[in-house]
Amino acid sequence: MNIGSVLVAKGLVSAQDIDRAISHQRATGGRIGDSIVALGMLTKEQIDELLTDAPQVPTTVAGTGIELVLLLELAVKGMYTENIETASQLARVMKLSNTVVDQLLKAATDRKLVETLASSSGVNARSEIRVTLTRAGREWAADALSRGQYFGPAPVSLKDYQDRIQLQRITNEVVSREKLVAAFSGFVIPDRFLNRLGPAVNSGNAILIYGPAGNGKTTIAEIVGKVFDTSTCFRNSDPVVMA
Repeated sequence: MNIGSVLVAKGLVSAQDIDRAISHQRATGGRIGDSIVALGMLTKEQIDELLTDAPQVPTTVAGTGIELVLLLELAVKGMYTENIETASQLARVMKLSNTVVDQLLKAATDRKLVETLASSSGVNARSEIRVTLTRAGREWAADALSRGQYFGPAPVSLKDYQDRIQLQRITNEVVSREKLVAAFSGFVIPDRFLNRLGPAVNSGNAILIYGPAGNGKTTIAEIVGKVFDTSTCFRNSDPVVMA
């Protein structure tokens, strides 16, 4: 997820604001953050703070926190099942930086799992080396597929996941009564209900909402889910994955 989507998720700008910023960026060049600042939506300090809070992109295999063998298996499964032939294709699907994918392909070459075919090129595209699986690579991929069919974005390590959850857990944020009143402004909600809901929301624990069908349980749950500004980000490459 890109920076615009993160800003919308945090409630700092609207989707329409991002569309305006993209149009400005296309007309003037530069980064999307610069356009957001130029249009007066946010300050440079707010953009810098957001980027500082976001997890850093791993630039090495070791930096991902995932074992080399697991990432290699994921890569060769993609090459085997999806007919992927270039580093950029792998990077796009695995959500890893080009640097990390280059390291994976080098490790795969050293293990005789892949070999170079030729350079690929196209209109307005730079030349890129094409690779393919060797016989040993195809056998390795088939063995990996027999243990798991998944191919897609590379996982984050359990430690990184736990650290990010602790850093961005909802108990770090206090929802004021004013914020709850504003969130339910379009509904007829008794004060006694908000008096009970506020402490429950700020407890950080599970909330059980019960009652007969059609009394608004789902609506309340959806509003409570959106009342928090905190969003959880995991970053393997340029896209930001949010939960």
